[in-house]
Amino acid sequence: MFYLIIFLLTITSGTVTRAEQLDCHSVAKHDPKCQLIEQQILKLGGEFNDLMKRLKSARSYEQLRASGDLTAMDQILAEEYMYTSRDGKISNKAEDLESYKSNKIKIESADILDHKVRVITADVAIETGAIRYKGLNDGKPFDITKRFTTTWVYRDPRWQIVSDHTSAVTS
Repeated sequence: MFYLIIFLLTITSGTVTRAEQLDCHSVAKHDPKCQLIEQQILKLGGEFNDLMKRLKSARSYEQLRASGDLTAMDQILAEEYMYTSRDGKISNKAEDLESYKSNKIKIESADILDHKVRVITADVAIETGAIRYKGLNDGKPFDITKRFTTTWVYRDPRWQIVSDHTSAVTS
């Protein structure tokens, strides 16, 4: 429950006034307000990564619910959320949350290797990067690096993920 409270406080604090028309994509990208949004999304991306590690820790569904981690995930994913996996499968928010009932993946480490944010407007930002996961999948070790693209939308009073995509990086 502690993580949920901290996470929700983080995703709702320090935002730009939404009534402002902010064009961070053009020459205004060096505007301090655009830079503030960029910093917020970078921080949220790191916290989302930490939440994913906790969710994929081989704990039972009941333990995930009791910890507040499933509630935090439910809050951060928008109702229209869509995820495209590295093998092209598409899932929605309900399917994503349901997937934790058969939690066979245990992430032991998740290191962000590259992390960038492109602020489009005061309400839309795109996060990209690369992340290396190590852990166990159904008892078998894995070590995989993925590229990701996450689309964030601000909906009062918080940022939410509306779309997420990952693809495997081959050496």
